[in-house]
Amino acid sequence: MVCSANINRPDIIMASLNLRSALASCNYYPVQFDLCRRLIWFAELKCETYRHAGFLTPKHARMSEERYVFNLDDVLLHDLSLPIGGAPSHYIFISAFCCSTLLARLLDEVPGCLVLKEPSILGQLAMLRYWPVAAMPSPPQPAGETPAPRRSGHAAEWEENWQTWAALATRLMTRTFEPGQTVIVKAADVCNTMGDVILANDPFSKAVLLSASLRTSILSVLKQEDRKKWTRKRATFWHKTLTLFPTLNKVSVPELDDAQNAAYVWLVTAALWDRFRKQVEPDRLLLMEAEEVSENPGSALRKVAGFFGLPLEESRVREILTHPVLSHHAKFPAKTYDAATRQNDRADWEIRCGGDADRAMEWAATIQKELESDEVDLGAMAGRECKELVL
Repeated sequence: MVCSANINRPDIIMASLNLRSALASCNYYPVQFDLCRRLIWFAELKCETYRHAGFLTPKHARMSEERYVFNLDDVLLHDLSLPIGGAPSHYIFISAFCCSTLLARLLDEVPGCLVLKEPSILGQLAMLRYWPVAAMPSPPQPAGETPAPRRSGHAAEWEENWQTWAALATRLMTRTFEPGQTVIVKAADVCNTMGDVILANDPFSKAVLLSASLRTSILSVLKQEDRKKWTRKRATFWHKTLTLFPTLNKVSVPELDDAQNAAYVWLVTAALWDRFRKQVEPDRLLLMEAEEVSENPGSALRKVAGFFGLPLEESRVREILTHPVLSHHAKFPAKTYDAATRQNDRADWEIRCGGDADRAMEWAATIQKELESDEVDLGAMAGRECKELVL
């Protein structure tokens, strides 16, 4: 199991910093956990980086070369005596390729909002929650002693420990630059495994579940080779680690084509959201379609701001709707890309890949019927095609 940071790089400089200073505000950003060695690394991150970076990961965000490492137990003890963060926080959980970065960039322009786009440590922890028990690290042993045999309760023990670190990571996300700011976290798709723990951190926090329809998801994957590659890896990851849904586990993922892989990842998200919805009060969740964001961003922004309780004047909405983010690609700001371009793209994908999408949707419909035996309701996914899947 990968449980440590790739910190031994020549461009990384290890430095010293007082723990209190590291935890005081989000100037110092948690880069990565190492649960095996019980360590956490921070890097310095400027306010403008939070706004400009499409993803808050070392690969995609400008952060200091210096890394500051602390013992996780020291961070937990500090949190007990002086609680970390505590700013109001809300969350956006996503399916893949669903205009979530566009929504996050619109929220960047709302006064008093600090938006975190796919923070890396939440993604890291989310991917570890359901890792097969056989791959879990054994508890550390004193030098010279024989490792203790694994107990049947190892999975429960892992879940208990994991929840401790997940709660800590969530609290680290609630630090701000200024008093009175509200934190909005757009979580990576893998974080759909940990929505229950994230919302448990604050009884007043809410979450948007933002998804593209099944057909749009499939076409979005088929349009680009890098997306096909990403989706193959994600489907393999889910199949290897997630054993909650027997129907999805018995699918032979290596035999799926790219369209079916896209459908498989969409179905996993739907199943995880169904599980999530059963654990959370309905008034804390808002279902939204990607098309709401892409085709009517002003309405989508008002809807999300109202749901999260963000003060947003209509005059500010009008200003935001003139922002360059609506005429450029959300992930690649140098690229011109607006609603009309997106609609033309969709029409082109349909011509080139519509047949593949049809076949993948037929395949997904058979899987959905089997999921009913797992008591999974795909109604958690917004989108017209979701309803049409029911046989």
